[in-house]
Amino acid sequence: MFTKFLDQYDHLTETEKSVFKYIFANPDSVKHIKITELAEKLGISKTVIVNMCQKIGLQGFHELKYYLQNQKQSIHVKDTAVIRSKIIEKVRRTLEINDDEKIHRASKLIKASDTVYVVGRGTSRPMADYLTHLLLLCGVKCIFLQDINAIVTVGRHLKSEDTVIAISISGATAKVLEFARLAKINGAKIISLTGFFDSELCKLSDIVLYSSTDKEDTSINDYQSRIGLISIIDLLINDYVS
Repeated sequence: MFTKFLDQYDHLTETEKSVFKYIFANPDSVKHIKITELAEKLGISKTVIVNMCQKIGLQGFHELKYYLQNQKQSIHVKDTAVIRSKIIEKVRRTLEINDDEKIHRASKLIKASDTVYVVGRGTSRPMADYLTHLLLLCGVKCIFLQDINAIVTVGRHLKSEDTVIAISISGATAKVLEFARLAKINGAKIISLTGFFDSELCKLSDIVLYSSTDKEDTSINDYQSRIGLISIIDLLINDYVS
């Protein structure tokens, strides 16, 4: 099956990897599509597709389609090697886009705070709970805002000595943004843990710690991994206790 080409996966560029992943997930549609259609769908050039094919040992896109059309088995079952690779890649990218200096600044800001408030909704809520638990173990006066109805009330009483840690992959979660805006109005500092793209939450924040993620929109079927957020939290806590 297509998994035979996995040994070459790590040798692909990031754009080529995105082509590989798409083909791996959509073999039935790819074997009937033209290269121009695939390039347009992925927003890349035909050259990238051809280069990817050649790097995995094929002559080009036509041979790839021939290979897919002659397979008897379905390759819809995800191979654990690809899943493992994606997890490792998310962690690697997250570590690359958050340098030690920025992690240390966030840690110092937490240490200097009177009270730290942590807010996160949806699938990011367990990450907020996890961070709060670790900060409490470190002796930090920390409050996890679980009740969304309390956000406005608590937000109005924030002080300049307080710090808000806002967790939202999309950077557009309504209640998280509402609390961040109140924090900004009252002079509290904001550390955001969010996806690696521009967002309103980033603009409101004093320090932004980025998580590598697959997509920006998390409003529907938000099942994407939070492994990047966990990596950031662990870096932050380790810096705090060191």
